[in-house]
Amino acid sequence: MWSGVIVAFYVIPHVINHAFGLISYDVMEGMRLGMKVIWGPPIGELVLLLAFLTHFLYPCLRCIAEAHSKCRSGKPSKSDSVYSSFQ
Repeated sequence: MWSGVIVAFYVIPHVINHAFGLISYDVMEGMRLGMKVIWGPPIGELVLLLAFLTHFLYPCLRCIAEAHSKCRSGKPSKSDSVYSSFQ
């Protein structure tokens, strides 16, 4: 869950900065410099990169693990859509 919060802390100001670009380039540049204070240093970049990777890869790995466990059991579960369509 924390990876989503970190990504949101980056994405929401990023989108707001695009909206500021409709007002003035100077306002947008000021917001960019403010965001660079947080996300510009190497630790900020690392935290953001790890949050993006975690937020993307964790659900993918969960799906793979769940599919793999169903294949190993040899029988479909009741929630399996293929199994429920034949009843």
